[in-house]
Amino acid sequence: MDTTSALAIHHLILAFPATVIEIEHQVDTRFLRDYDQVLKISGQQISAQASDSSQTNN
Repeated sequence: MDTTSALAIHHLILAFPATVIEIEHQVDTRFLRDYDQVLKISGQQISAQASDSSQTNN
């Protein structure tokens, strides 16, 4: 997905007044600051977790 489309979808997701689960295969770190929780899942396990606007880069 091109950057413009990804940004448009990101803004739409932030507009929802609910819990949203977003799955990204190529994480754009510019968006991470907008989330309350970020989980990185490898295989069937959580390999990294971040909250309070910190970033998950592991």
